[in-house]
Amino acid sequence: MLHESSIIINEELWEKANWIGTAFASSDDEIPAIALVFETETPAIEIFQQWQADFGKIDVDEKLRVSIIEGELPDQPEQEDGYTIHITPNLDEFLKQADSEIQIDIINKHQRLVASENSTGLADFKSSFAKFKQYHILPAFYVEESIQPIFDVALLKTVIDFRNITDISENDIDSAIFK
Repeated sequence: MLHESSIIINEELWEKANWIGTAFASSDDEIPAIALVFETETPAIEIFQQWQADFGKIDVDEKLRVSIIEGELPDQPEQEDGYTIHITPNLDEFLKQADSEIQIDIINKHQRLVASENSTGLADFKSSFAKFKQYHILPAFYVEESIQPIFDVALLKTVIDFRNITDISENDIDSAIFK
């Protein structure tokens, strides 16, 4: 049996990179972007270089699955209202391409973000994505209290799952955010 998880989520690199935030970039005349903000630059860039080596600069087969799940987390009253970014392998795509029995270890990464009352980042991103039907996902870092994106290793994608937390069942791939 094949183990495909290391292709998508390299646990060691993610631990070294330390994902600490997420930022959205959108405008009326450019493809929007999701910037995963990391603490350590080199391993974060390596994550995206690995994705580009595996998928190309465009994830045509959508092997990387990105979802944004809005709503309050059940049984976690200490969590403020917001949304969760969830990154997983796209199981449907792997199963389509499997020519024999395959075992996929589902290593995922997710991060809870608090939505402030004045924040329009997610709404602007959704609107821009609806217009362009594609987006970039890329690494970024804090440099002198501002976010510095690294565009050279961006991955272009055309699918993102916008979901509400109430639509996620126990056996759903996005239920991992509850654990």
